[in-house]
Amino acid sequence: MDTACTITPTPAEKSTEERPPQDVIHWILGVSLALGIAADGLLRSTPFGINVALFAGLLCLALTGGWRRHREQTPCWHLLALVLLLALGVAWRDCPVLHGLNLSAILTLLVLLTARPTRHGLNTTTLAALGRNMFCGITQASYSPISLFGRETDWQQASQKIQTNNTRRVLRGLGLALPLLLVFTLLFMAADAVFTHIVETTGERVADLMLENQYLAKHIVWSLVFFILAIFIVRPVTLGNRWEQTEVTPSWRPGTIELGIVIGSVLLLFLAFIAVQFRYLFGGDELVQTIPGLTYATYARKGFFALLCVVFLVHLVLLAGAWLAQGADPHTARLYRVLGLALVILTGFVFASAFFRMHLYVDAYGLTRLRFYAVAILLWLAVVFAMLVVRLLYPRWSCFTSGTLYSALALLLLLNLANPDGLIARVNLRRFTQGKDLDTEYLQKLSTDAIPVILDYEAHLSTEDHDALLAYIVINRTADSGWRSWNLSRTRALRQAPDLAEIQRLLEN
Repeated sequence: MDTACTITPTPAEKSTEERPPQDVIHWILGVSLALGIAADGLLRSTPFGINVALFAGLLCLALTGGWRRHREQTPCWHLLALVLLLALGVAWRDCPVLHGLNLSAILTLLVLLTARPTRHGLNTTTLAALGRNMFCGITQASYSPISLFGRETDWQQASQKIQTNNTRRVLRGLGLALPLLLVFTLLFMAADAVFTHIVETTGERVADLMLENQYLAKHIVWSLVFFILAIFIVRPVTLGNRWEQTEVTPSWRPGTIELGIVIGSVLLLFLAFIAVQFRYLFGGDELVQTIPGLTYATYARKGFFALLCVVFLVHLVLLAGAWLAQGADPHTARLYRVLGLALVILTGFVFASAFFRMHLYVDAYGLTRLRFYAVAILLWLAVVFAMLVVRLLYPRWSCFTSGTLYSALALLLLLNLANPDGLIARVNLRRFTQGKDLDTEYLQKLSTDAIPVILDYEAHLSTEDHDALLAYIVINRTADSGWRSWNLSRTRALRQAPDLAEIQRLLEN
């Protein structure tokens, strides 16, 4: 009886079969090296400006090429568009805090892209699946250089290609020619003084050039560092595992009693807080004046940030409850929706109180970056709360996670449009025109985004305050860092106030 003959592949053959196509590997290495050199030439200049936008454009082109190598998925082109818009925000606005937020959002989007999301998968995913996929993306990125230089690159094939070329012959020829060149050079130097002078002068120039250009080694090192960092992104996008839409289900689900006790007790606490302190929540100026020892700092600032934490924790409670209530019986799911809606309604009072307290605090002490961005976060939480209401009313609504992500990015884009430093300067200067104090030391810490606003209120400021504000901002934010740090706000500010250079020179002297 004939038997089928099976050939067991050797480990070497098996590893060869598992390797990706070598042209893809070479493409990843080449693109990553090009990005590393570009990052060394662009990003090593501060303050950031047009350099971030240029590098983001190159990176998006590289990721586009990576997507084209696996056409089975539907790429998230809008995420690349958001990366470019946020990078352009760095080249537009001069606010350091806004720069930090933009760069953090770009990094988050890049981490998200390493998980290879599809448009459909990202728009219909849950928070648990989003967290799982982002964790997988981070994991893929963390071992990308090791995997790329280890298992995935066929070094034997690469060495064979080198050996088949004329590399060996070139090296052999250089090895034979260099000793001859050295001997004849020494003989010619001994025979002619002019030739000796030329050789010595050339050697001195080469030595001086090497000493004066020690930064070349730094460029090489930084290019290699950015090369490795580029692999962390390009390799997962091109070869990483696909986005998984698997749902992460809880191992334990609460029943009606547990759910009623947890959310019901929180509801009772909210009711007691609102009932007992309703006058305190919305008392405002009258309450501050009648209660001994109560100041605006205690009433508004501490109260606002405490209520902000309350709102954030309510979000976590409702999201955790929605996750635990998955697959529960209809009675338990209905109870969660009713209690959740009641908690959202009561939290609306907390929202209103937080906004009212911040209004009083700004009216009494002015606007700062911390207060401005805290209000921005509270507004975003209000949008998320509205989406929570939709989720509670329509449990099958699958756009909550993507709505939360896109609303945060939309808020960041709106902040770039709103010009936070300019708005802070406008609010404080408007208060000054109403007879209130002006904190000039704080305004001096703002960016050049505030200079056009300061020029608008020039008639209301003394010459000393006006010159000091403009000069300190210019000194802090307009250092000459070359074209890579070009920024639209800094350029416009200097163009609108041509006397700033003279003011800066007088202060420096």
